[in-house]
Amino acid sequence: MRRKIRCITTLIVIICMVLCLGTPSFATTGKTVRVGWYTMNGLQNLDSKGKPSGYNYEYLQAVAQYTGWKYEFVPATFDQCIEMLKNGDVDIVGGLVNTSERAKAMDFTDASSGSAGDRLVARAGDKRFPYGEFSAFDGKTVGVMKGAVAEQDLKELCTKHNISVRIVEAKTIDKAFKMLDSKKIDMVVVTKSMNVSGYKEVLSFSQKPFYFAASKKSPAIYNQLNDAVSQIENLDSSLDSRLASKYFDSKTKTDDISFTKAELKYIAAHKQINVGYDPSWAPIEYKDQTTGNMKGIMKDVYAEITKVTGIKFNFVAEDSFSETTKGYKGKIQMFSSLSYDYDWGSRMGYRMTQPLLSIPVMRVSNGTKIKTIAMPSGYYITKLVEEMYPSTKYEYKFCPTVKACIDAVYRNKADSTFVNSYELSYYRNTPKYTRLKAQPAEGLQQQVSVAVADNQPNELYSIMNKVVESISEEDLQRIINKNTAVDNEVTLGSLIYTNPIQSIGICIAFLLLAFGFAFALNKGKMERRRNKELAMLNEQLANANSAKSEFLSRMSHDIRTPMNGIIGMTYLAKKQMNPEETDKCLDKINTSSQFLLGLINDVLDMSKAESGKVTLILEPYHYDEFAEYLNSIILPLCESKNQTFKIKAETIKGVVLLGDKLRLNQIVFNLLSNAIKFTPEGGNITICLKEKITPDNKLDMTLKVIDNGIGMSEEFQKVLFDPFSQEYRNDISESRGTGLGLAITKKMTDLMGGEISVISKLGKGTTFTLHGVFDFIDDNSLKTAETTASLTDADKLKGKHILICEDHPLNQEIAKALLEEHGINVEIAENGAIGVEKFSQSPIGYFDAILMDIRMPIVDGYEATGKIRALDRRDSETVPIIAMTADAFASDVEKCTKIGMNGHIAKPIDPDKLVDTLMELVLPAVKQ
Repeated sequence: MRRKIRCITTLIVIICMVLCLGTPSFATTGKTVRVGWYTMNGLQNLDSKGKPSGYNYEYLQAVAQYTGWKYEFVPATFDQCIEMLKNGDVDIVGGLVNTSERAKAMDFTDASSGSAGDRLVARAGDKRFPYGEFSAFDGKTVGVMKGAVAEQDLKELCTKHNISVRIVEAKTIDKAFKMLDSKKIDMVVVTKSMNVSGYKEVLSFSQKPFYFAASKKSPAIYNQLNDAVSQIENLDSSLDSRLASKYFDSKTKTDDISFTKAELKYIAAHKQINVGYDPSWAPIEYKDQTTGNMKGIMKDVYAEITKVTGIKFNFVAEDSFSETTKGYKGKIQMFSSLSYDYDWGSRMGYRMTQPLLSIPVMRVSNGTKIKTIAMPSGYYITKLVEEMYPSTKYEYKFCPTVKACIDAVYRNKADSTFVNSYELSYYRNTPKYTRLKAQPAEGLQQQVSVAVADNQPNELYSIMNKVVESISEEDLQRIINKNTAVDNEVTLGSLIYTNPIQSIGICIAFLLLAFGFAFALNKGKMERRRNKELAMLNEQLANANSAKSEFLSRMSHDIRTPMNGIIGMTYLAKKQMNPEETDKCLDKINTSSQFLLGLINDVLDMSKAESGKVTLILEPYHYDEFAEYLNSIILPLCESKNQTFKIKAETIKGVVLLGDKLRLNQIVFNLLSNAIKFTPEGGNITICLKEKITPDNKLDMTLKVIDNGIGMSEEFQKVLFDPFSQEYRNDISESRGTGLGLAITKKMTDLMGGEISVISKLGKGTTFTLHGVFDFIDDNSLKTAETTASLTDADKLKGKHILICEDHPLNQEIAKALLEEHGINVEIAENGAIGVEKFSQSPIGYFDAILMDIRMPIVDGYEATGKIRALDRRDSETVPIIAMTADAFASDVEKCTKIGMNGHIAKPIDPDKLVDTLMELVLPAVKQ
């Protein structure tokens, strides 16, 4: 009995304890909560079937994880939702700004659910409203959604800037946009939490947080809502930014950009901008090895920027990323793309736009271990990887390019490398790389931005930021897909790499089929076919051998002819006792030497043109400069043959052609020198130039070279542009050249995208017509500094001190003799190291100039120049350093200039050019 009493007593105590605990906090678990649901694209959507979606929908799903709620969405207009919340007809409304007036009628959560401001939008293409131009808004009609706080924000903004607008209220934001589309109003105020496409933003203002609010008649729901939102803020603080990125940041092709007046002024004044790029960062950006032009994702991105702004871009690069960033520092307005890191950009001298690309980083390996990592030297991704995989634990192998890193892994010279996923997609198009393993590198992502140089105006930076933000996801993905999917030719090798087992099977099947087929055919027919194939092959080999033999024979003849003259005249000059006869021999030696030098230059130019390695250097070329070239180079040649030389020009005032001066001059010189050569004494030579502007704002130029010389046969005109082509006639036997001039002219014209044609009649004369279309700039935009100097008296160099850095004894002797002839004091340094030492130990200002060979032992000319310029003495930066080298290509001249040299003299040394260069550089320096 007592035992039963104790059991009953214990049961009563347990029941009492449970009752004392009260109602648990999850009493409303499973409750259906009513949500007032007004539509606002991106924030709150509702499809035709009544299914909700958007930012607030996903946020409420997160709330439901903490509360267990289910939702009933009640469609209504915004102001109806507010009234229903006040009356208790709905429990929750989201996306509300917390105002003191609203707080009296509803309960706001302590933590916000997101942040957004207001923006003023106009119709796309409406040119009346530059961005932020308040005077343009004055007196205009603006639509707002009834009941929205944005109306009060707009009134406060107008008061602040002393403007007035007429406000029209609409029941829904969709109706406000319909009024805008029908031109009943000029602009619409809309919250940034609404995704707007097809319109342009003309002002952004009043950034504020937004909240969920509960009805005061539903306190239990409010408590749970408030608690859930607070926990989301603490435990998943990035939820709002993820949702904003998903629903508010979408860009479409119809979005229009609104530029400020200052930005529009900058665009109007800058029709072309110089942009550096990485020549080895495929597929982001790289140099096409065939054309020398930029290719890749960023090239197509800049094409989109040109469509929006009208600004054209001139892309420049050296042979590597590091050489480009160093060589063009301070000379370009932008760098095509850099990894998005403010500190990285600042150290390189650039400001970074918001990221254009966000690319996952992948680890590429030939196995599972990571011991040796190959990474590109000087790249930002290398910095990221080194932070995650420190060199204290891993061995690094640094390569010049990303491709070299992948190749190192493929050849087992490294275990792994890290590349972004775009690079991986691009290089996996190469069959041999398809079998490398790849997996995501957790925690690593590469973001890519457009970079604007620190020394450029703020307008350029803001323009690029806006345009980058405006490029649609659709266009960006199209560009990425185009550049990461390389259309490789399908070859037997690629099939074997990608499908080894299937390829072996196909090969076996093919061999069996071929074997059976061979037995099925008549033996005599097979023999005849084989003999025919062998005959064709022999003919091809014979033609190839004949072409090779013809080239070698031609070159042997053309080289031996002037060499015979040089050797023979040298022998005769030694035997001559008569100075006058000796001078004649020396003149003939000089003529033969000049011919031989021209032959070498022509062959090298032809070789570069054939291999596609000629790079055009675009720069302004004023007509006055071109006319001066003609009068100084061509006119004396005509006068030596008593020929009349005329220039007829129809140019456009104020327009300056953008072209490669060196190649244009080379083309014109080849045509005019031929005209002079094949026109008898007393003949006429005319050059006609005509310019016009095309509808697409290009400079259309036609140039004609007309002579009344001996002309050409119709047969020869068919092959005159072929290498080594010459017309063999008795009347021109003494005027033959290398046969390469016109071939080079044709190649250079094709490289510039131009056309060349000829009309000629025997005994009547010849007309060459050159036609091309070029970019141009306004003459007023060129800042020219004209300097004049009188440098006619070479005796002014007498007593000057020149340091010659040259390793070859014969070249030392020649240069020294040429200078001492003018009373110049000469010192010799056998290499760059001795040259640096001699200069550093000389008194300040002792050396007036330095003649610097390039290819020297120990320290070459480039390194020696850099060391001299870096010396801590005041004349180290001002002393003229002149390259005196056999490296004579345009790229060599450009490299000398970039390294810090003041001039370039090609070997063999032209004595007149040597003296003229010294007078130009030394005498002004002395005057100062």
